[in-house]
This record gives sequence, C-alpha cells and structure tokens, in this order.
Amino acid sequence: MKGSEVVEALEKKLKVKGNKALADALGRTASSIQKWRETPALSATQIANILADGKAAAKVEAHRESIAKIVEFFPITRCLSKQACQWELFSTEGSEYLAGLRKKLDLSQGIYLFYDSRGRALYAGKATKSLWKEMKDAFNRDRNEQKIYRVDHPAAKEFDADREQRRQIAGRNVPLAELAVYFTAYHVPLTLIPELEALLIHAFANDLQNIKMEKFNSQK
Repeated sequence: MKGSEVVEALEKKLKVKGNKALADALGRTASSIQKWRETPALSATQIANILADGKAAAKVEAHRESIAKIVEFFPITRCLSKQACQWELFSTEGSEYLAGLRKKLDLSQGIYLFYDSRGRALYAGKATKSLWKEMKDAFNRDRNEQKIYRVDHPAAKEFDADREQRRQIAGRNVPLAELAVYFTAYHVPLTLIPELEALLIHAFANDLQNIKMEKFNSQK
C-alpha cells in the first residue's frame, strides 16, 4: 500500500492533520511521517509497527491524562447555604475565581480528601457525578467516627464559677464541618475512581475517619 494513502487514512481516522500532529498521536517523529508519505509501498511489517507504536502512544497518553488535579489543599471558608440549612465549603459571592472553582467541581467526577488544620488527612471520598455535591454532603453529614475531647459550654446569661468547675472533659462526636480546614480534589475517569478511593483509604488506614475499608475491584 502506498505510504501516502496509509498516512491519509491515519489522519482521517485519528482526526489530525499534518506530520507533527500525526507524529504526536502515534509516538513517532514528524520526519518519519514524511518518509512514510514518500514511500511507494509500505510493507506489512511497517504497517504493523505503526499500529503497535500507536497503541503504545495511546497507553502513555491515557496514563498521563487519567488523573487531573483540580485543586489541592484549598482552604475551607464555610458559610451557610441560601436556605441556611447546611454548610457550604465556601461562598462564591463576589468572586469569579470561587464561582469558577465551584462550577468545575460541580461538573467533575473523581476523588477528594478533607484535611485538618495541620494538613493531616481526615476523610477520603469519591464522586461519580458531581464532586461539589458529594463533598458538600460529606462535609455536612452526621458521623460518629470523628470524636474529640472537649468541654461543652452552653450559653448562659451569667458566669457561674461553681457550674464551670463541674463541667467535665468528655468525648464528643464532631461533624466533619467542624474539623476540616482544607480539601483536595482530582478529576478521575469513572473506571479508576473505585480503585483510587480504595488505594487512599488503605494508604491512610490509621488516619482517615472513613468507616468502610473499601476493597479493590479484584477483591470484590
């Protein structure tokens, strides 16, 4: 088969145009593409090599683009929703940057983590549709796993030293919204989300407050 015909067919199939674009798609050089164009007839072995190189290049590209960072260690500035019924991770009012970040999270699927004030991971989760919605739900969810020791100080009109002395330090269940200070989010292909979530939970098994120890797909 004429080299020029093979090149033209590849350009049409891969929806690219020109030596450089085709070379990038196939993991070759622009000069090698030009040589193919000028070759009177490509052998079966040459065509097989083209297919093999293209497959290898596609694999490398898939790995490179499989995980895309949206934001890392972003500070949480919680605020009440418009209905004042739950916490938002941050307000978008008056900020194009924050509005853009919220939109990106809302349109993305993937993996997220919450951290405390020292940057230690608290919770890892996944979202197969909207990161923003899932992160907000986790942020507001009542959970019994997060427990810290504190003293409850109910509001009173007057300070009573005797009453204060009787107050004891005790374990209290604390919602994630009171502990999380930063969050990280990554866009991940749907097929990889369960595996990456399981990897994170296993990697931080003694730190994360996740109840469920997610299994890898091969173990399910």
